[in-house]
Amino acid sequence: FGEYTEMIQMMLELSAILEKKRRQEGSIDFDSSETEFLVDHEGKVLDVFSRTQGKSEKMIEQFMVSANESVAKYCKHMELPILYRVHEKPDKDKMQDFSHMLRILGYRLRGKLDDVHPHTMQKVLKHFEGKDELPVVSRLMLRSMKKARYTHTPLGHFGLALDDYAHFTAPIRRYSDLLLHRSLHDYVFNGDFSNYDDDFAFVQEAGEHISTKERDILDAEREVEKMKKAEFMEDKVGMRYDGIISGVSNFGLFVELENTVEGVVPLKDMKDDFYTVDAVTQKLVGERTGNIYSIGQKIKVEVVGINPLEHDVLMKIRRNRGMRRGKKHRKKQKSFS
Repeated sequence: FGEYTEMIQMMLELSAILEKKRRQEGSIDFDSSETEFLVDHEGKVLDVFSRTQGKSEKMIEQFMVSANESVAKYCKHMELPILYRVHEKPDKDKMQDFSHMLRILGYRLRGKLDDVHPHTMQKVLKHFEGKDELPVVSRLMLRSMKKARYTHTPLGHFGLALDDYAHFTAPIRRYSDLLLHRSLHDYVFNGDFSNYDDDFAFVQEAGEHISTKERDILDAEREVEKMKKAEFMEDKVGMRYDGIISGVSNFGLFVELENTVEGVVPLKDMKDDFYTVDAVTQKLVGERTGNIYSIGQKIKVEVVGINPLEHDVLMKIRRNRGMRRGKKHRKKQKSFS
């Protein structure tokens, strides 16, 4: 592979330049870890772990984004009937909810929440980089965002901080990319504009259909992932894990483990006190002991069972050093604008 070494090194250097440029423009680098499963030949889950992108994947991603942006700009200039990949600015209400959750973690957003810039989101993630709360913050941020979708109108991509973006690089696995390639083939290479009006009408309908099906697929993926995680944890009953509280509700606590498995501690099973949910601060507060459980808090749990219908991993809290009482351990707030 010696003949390719110099070229690959140049590619790495170029991708680093592109990445730096995108960061300067405000591109948001969400926590890129994802769940990976190790299975045997029968599909039984042997291990679950968090996987992050390597250098080669990041390099390829930078080039793909550049290609997608360039083609989108060209197609917009030529007014070709294609599908753009758009990610609109988040709604004010969603940003208020996210800002509220950040304040609970001791951090505060400044500026207009109805016109937030990607740079602001970028700074928040940068602050939490390397900290236990990063996966929780990244997930909360994603929930505050609008869903990316396909449409015939170039509305920009908030997450990538780009004015024009389309999916171009995977025509063998994404229909949006195939449509784009067909448009380039017909209008640019063949100069055939005979179906121009019909194609514009078709991409409008196709964008709605593809976006709907994409959401259906993501829902199915999440459900299967939850099911396989529950399957993996079936024989882990009685085992103890370190985790972090990822959510608080009237039902109880949601706890994420290092291997990305999320379990639930039902409120009805917390027998050491009578706990109430503080909806404003998103905390569980013990009336007698003053024990506090809040989002982002480290906690030690024990697996007690699996709900086979909902695929929930049921847990209970073990006495741990992360316990907080009263108003102690309040974090000093840091502002982002």
